Amino acid sequence: MSTDLVKQLAVNCTLPSSNGDPVTVCRKFFLNTIGYRENCGNVIYRCIRAARDGPPVDRRGKYKRDKKAREAIREHLFGYGPSISHYRRAHAPNRLYLPSDLTEKSLHEDYEAKQNFKASYSLYCKVVKENNISFVKLGHEECEACTAAELRNKVNGHSEIKDCSCTDCSGHALHLQRAKESRMSYRDDGDKVLPGVAVFSVDLQKVIQLPRLDCFKSIIFSQRLLVFNESFAPVGAYTRAFPVSACIWSESVGGRTANEILSCFFKVIKKYADLKTIIFWLDNCSSQNKNWNLFQHIILLINSNEIQVERILFKYFESGHTFMAADSFHAAVESKMRHERVVSFENFKSVVGNAKNNVDVLDMQATDFFKAKLTVSQYTINQCKPRPYVDSMRKVVFEKAVTNLDTQTTSTAKTLNTASCFPRSNLSWL
Repeated sequence: MSTDLVKQLAVNCTLPSSNGDPVTVCRKFFLNTIGYRENCGNVIYRCIRAARDGPPVDRRGKYKRDKKAREAIREHLFGYGPSISHYRRAHAPNRLYLPSDLTEKSLHEDYEAKQNFKASYSLYCKVVKENNISFVKLGHEECEACTAAELRNKVNGHSEIKDCSCTDCSGHALHLQRAKESRMSYRDDGDKVLPGVAVFSVDLQKVIQLPRLDCFKSIIFSQRLLVFNESFAPVGAYTRAFPVSACIWSESVGGRTANEILSCFFKVIKKYADLKTIIFWLDNCSSQNKNWNLFQHIILLINSNEIQVERILFKYFESGHTFMAADSFHAAVESKMRHERVVSFENFKSVVGNAKNNVDVLDMQATDFFKAKLTVSQYTINQCKPRPYVDSMRKVVFEKAVTNLDTQTTSTAKTLNTASCFPRSNLSWL
């Protein structure tokens, strides 16, 4: 505030005494009495000015950012092809991810060099946030149920779950018990090789964007090609008898819908068509590994004349505790990519094949993918007695020439009469 204005607004500070007479006091004493600090003297002048000139005009929100700059920023961001990650699809279906070698700062610098509409760094970051774009490096996630229980125990002062018998703690104890049981079953399946049996862990690697040349700035700020890797990794002792089967393809051939994942299962099952039993360990991703369309088409496949497999088992880990051999193979692929220049899809194919010893790369062509001809409606599922729920299934058994679908839920084992769900006339290869 200028000196002239201070002189114009110079006042004597007074406070009423016990009998009501005004007593002149210093500014510091006056401010402390009415609840302000000694360096808040401008509040006095603002009050005097408001009494003389009226209340100040609220200009918040009057200065809007240039819409053209926002549109230019959004166009610049989506030019890099941000994509969704299946790891967080259930919890953040609208979150998009860019390669981890990019940062908001580097993108803003590239934007300033290319665009005519200048924008501040803060505005650029705000537009990134508004469009739910993240630069987080995806990897193995922690269990949400265990993290929530840990935070709850800290608040309640519990050192162990057994200290409390509430519903939350009891549910978490059951969650840990199921995780332990599934892990023990996973290890038991992989302990020894049985004749005519194969055990695989199956998972889709996080989306990879090519080319991967972090040393060239022009490559970093360019649109990428999405490539996919659905890995079937043998478990335990079966690693000596079977190779890792890596089904790879790019977005020029197919996407990552349930049809592509189903096609990969068909490709691998047909590869081992002469076995008697195939066991697949899977996570609980409903769009990939745990849905009725997948179950129905596996029934069709096992009852066809194209394979000799008599029994196929789908076993599921407890949610949040799904680390498996396929994840280890994916880590090896990522490590290999960090030390090599991966420019094209052929380079990626070579990296996957050399990530570990004994890897069989299955290059998925357009002819390998098919669109599911049959769909299972909710009405159809309701005809099964008792009504099955996919979320609670921990094991599903498919057998040749058997129309019933054996499932083990979180509580009991059930046999579903799928003849009412999937008519016998449909049990022929289409």
